[in-house]
Amino acid sequence: MSIAKLYRSREGLLLGVCRGLAEYLNISVKWMRILTVLTMIFTGFFPVAFFYLLAAFFMKLEPVATSSESEPRSESSPVDDLERLRAKFNHLAARVSKATDTLLDSRNTRHKGANAE
Repeated sequence: MSIAKLYRSREGLLLGVCRGLAEYLNISVKWMRILTVLTMIFTGFFPVAFFYLLAAFFMKLEPVATSSESEPRSESSPVDDLERLRAKFNHLAARVSKATDTLLDSRNTRHKGANAE
């Protein structure tokens, strides 16, 4: 299993940010664009436009694929997209929980050592 890297897509409509994020999260670009537009509607144009341009500036452009690497993309169903997103979220939640537990354990150990003296 290869690790996905975050790139701006060369096939994107504007700067390739939405398509690059969709490919990284392994969801349909249609849903990423809908989410971006809804976020723009509910939070205002300028915050989303600012972060979009910021992402476009900092994200590297997708490397040019050789002819053997390029293959047609298949659109996945929304259910598949949600399942993959749920699995990624659960994995991330587990990692954050483990990091939090480790941090709290180290603080408790340090605190107990200071009280013993």
